Amino acid sequence: MITTTYHPTAVINELNSPFDVIAQVQYETGFRVSEAYDVINKLEQHLDDLKLHSVKGKGGQMYSAKIISLELKIMLLKLKAQNI
Repeated sequence: MITTTYHPTAVINELNSPFDVIAQVQYETGFRVSEAYDVINKLEQHLDDLKLHSVKGKGGQMYSAKIISLELKIMLLKLKAQNI
């Protein structure tokens, strides 16, 4: 297994806090902090394979489904498993 500082597994293994995951959700999807937080809190409702869907934005509008990386999906599932 390759584990350089630029390899996705290195990033996943260095997950320090929920804030790291919120930042990554924001980076990949363009969601606001509150929307990224909602995704994390209601992961079962929003995650479908490599897509985040049914995310309500500011003003109540629904975002179209956003495709995320496998690395982000792993980060989300790992965070959920930690029950933070």
